[in-house]
Amino acid sequence: MAAQLEQNPFLDSGSVSVSVQQRRVVLEGVVDTPEASLRAEKDALSIEGVYACENRLEIGGSNHGRVRDG
Repeated sequence: MAAQLEQNPFLDSGSVSVSVQQRRVVLEGVVDTPEASLRAEKDALSIEGVYACENRLEIGGSNHGRVRDG
């Protein structure tokens, strides 16, 4: 699951980390835009077997983290 997200063109692998804990994806790091954060979250939730995504991504340095069930 993490490998699929790490290939997302909206995410800079140097500034975003992806982990999976009991079918829950956790996204951490910094992205450039709110759209990139939302896209990463949607991509995580679209992966078979994922039931939730904890989006801890920061937008340009400000924290907008949230948890969304799939």
